[in-house]
Amino acid sequence: MDDRTTLIDGQRLRERLVDLVRIPSVTGDEEAAIRRIADWLSACNAEVDYWYDGIGKLVVDPDYPGHEIERAWVPVVAGTIRGTRPGPTVLLTGHVDVVPPGDYSQWTRDPFAGVIEDDRLYGRGASDMKSGLVAALEAFEAFASGPRDFPGRVVFVAVPAEEDSG
Repeated sequence: MDDRTTLIDGQRLRERLVDLVRIPSVTGDEEAAIRRIADWLSACNAEVDYWYDGIGKLVVDPDYPGHEIERAWVPVVAGTIRGTRPGPTVLLTGHVDVVPPGDYSQWTRDPFAGVIEDDRLYGRGASDMKSGLVAALEAFEAFASGPRDFPGRVVFVAVPAEEDSG
């Protein structure tokens, strides 16, 4: 297999992270962030599954973990890249939700501005977990944009909530 690290685009990583941090995806209101990721997955020619199910479908499942925030809908997006040979599935996943910013007057910068100063990004979700999510998406895209000479498939999933039903 080719070295796919040459397909990693640092500028795209940075731009996507800033873009995602600027989307206020507070737990219970994650649809805009999930839709943005769905757009990115579509642009890299992945097979994209986007679903926006009512919470009622989930709460009746005996394995449903419960939720802290009342919500009516649960948006999820998944992208799949298939290799040319049978093999294992590698799953890359992360959540888009962030905790509420609280009192804005306690912030030195707007929590959803996505401001970069001295190579440091400031904003809600920058480290938990939007940076990890964008890094996983970049790894996924390295498989999507490179040759498909690998066995199995790579699946990327963005979920709405980490601690709350996601």
